[in-house]
Amino acid sequence: MRFVSPIHWPVRKRALVLTLISLFIWETWEGFRIFPHPWGDLKCGTYTDHFSHMNAARIFPAVGFDIWRCPIASMLAEVTPEKLKLMPQDIQKGGSSTGGVFAVPDWPEGKPLVTSWSNKPRIYPPGDMLMVAPVAVLYHYTGISFETANRLLLMLFLIYAHIALFLFFKMMLIPVPGNRTLERLQILTAAIVYIEVIHWTLEGFYDAFVLIPLILCSRALANRRGLSAVEAFCVASVFHFRVFFFAPWFLYGVFLIIIEAQWQRWHIREWLTLLFATVLGVVSLAVFFLLWPTLQQLPVHNPINIASSSKFHLALLPVFLLLSGIFGRVLWRSRAYLDIAILGWITFMLVMLREAYPWHIILAVVPWMCAPSSAETTDGATRVRTVRLLFLVTSICIVFSYEPFEIWKLWPL
Repeated sequence: MRFVSPIHWPVRKRALVLTLISLFIWETWEGFRIFPHPWGDLKCGTYTDHFSHMNAARIFPAVGFDIWRCPIASMLAEVTPEKLKLMPQDIQKGGSSTGGVFAVPDWPEGKPLVTSWSNKPRIYPPGDMLMVAPVAVLYHYTGISFETANRLLLMLFLIYAHIALFLFFKMMLIPVPGNRTLERLQILTAAIVYIEVIHWTLEGFYDAFVLIPLILCSRALANRRGLSAVEAFCVASVFHFRVFFFAPWFLYGVFLIIIEAQWQRWHIREWLTLLFATVLGVVSLAVFFLLWPTLQQLPVHNPINIASSSKFHLALLPVFLLLSGIFGRVLWRSRAYLDIAILGWITFMLVMLREAYPWHIILAVVPWMCAPSSAETTDGATRVRTVRLLFLVTSICIVFSYEPFEIWKLWPL
C-alpha cells in the first residue's frame, strides 16, 4: 500500500483524525485525574455552571416556568449548616458564594439541589437542561456521588465540544492551492479557537455545544439553503441566548427563502421543518422576554459597555470602535457584505452587552471564524480571514479579559 502523508489527506479525514486524537487525550485525562475540588473545574472551586445546569434540570419538573420567573432561593429553603455537615463531603462545598444548597421534598437523601446564582431566575433557555438531562437522571436515580456527576458532566461537555471542533476543522482546514497565506491564517485561527474551546469546556461551560448548530447554519447559508440555515439557527437559540449575536444569519436565511422563492419547491417535509424551527424560535423568544427584566438588571461587567464604570472605559471603547471601523472598511473593499453585517451587529451587541466574561468569546465571535467568506475573490477571502482573526484577538484582549489556558494546572493526572 502506498503511504499518503497526512498533509495530503482529504479535509474530512484530517479533521476526523485530529478530533479523535484530541477527544481520546482529554477524555482519558478527565476520566482518570484526581479532582482537587469536587466541582472538577481547573480553578479548583471557581466555576459552577456545569452542576448548576444539572440541578436546574432536576428541579424543573417540580417548579416549571417559575424557574425563569423566581430565584431558587425564594422557592426553596436552604439546608441548615447543621444538616449540611451530615451530608457527603462533596456536597458540603456548597454552590459558590452566589448560590447555596437547598432542600427539596421527596428528593434522594444526601442529594439536595446545589446551584450558583440562587438569588435570580435561571437566565438560560430550556435547551441547557435537555443537554445535561442524561447525567441529571443518572445522578438523581442512582448512587453516584456529586463529584462523579461533575466528572461525567465535564466528559459529556468534551464530547459536545469535539463534535463542534470536528465541524470547525472541516471548514477551516481546506487547502487553498497557490495561497499559502490564507492556509496559514486558517490554521492559526483554528489553533486559537481550539485552545479557547478546550479551556472553557474543561472549566465546565457548555457553550461549545451551541457551536454545532451555528456552524451548520453558516454552512447552509454558503450553499444557499435558506430553510436549513433557519432551522439550525432556531435549534441553537433554544440552547443559548448568545446565538442572537448571529441574527444576520437568520435574516439572510429568510431572505434566501423569499428572494429565490425556495418555498415554491417545498414538500411536506420542508413545511414540517419550518414548523419545527418556528416552535423552537417561539420557545426561545418567549423565555427570553420572560427573563428580560432580570437581564436588564445584570451588573455591568463589560469594559466597553456604554454604561461601564471601568476606569479604562473611555480608552477601550473608542479603540474598539475604531478598530471595528477599520475592519469594516477592509471588508467593504473586499465586497464581503454578509461579513460586514456580522461585524456590525457583533460590534453593536458587544457595546450593549452588560456581562462580558472570558468564556463568552466562544459564542460571541468564534462561529464567525469558520463561516465561508462572502468575498467574491481569493484575495478578498484572504482579507476577510485576516479581519476575522484580528477581530477575534481584539475581542479577547479588549472585551473578554483574556485569560490564558494555564496548562501547568493539568498536572497531576
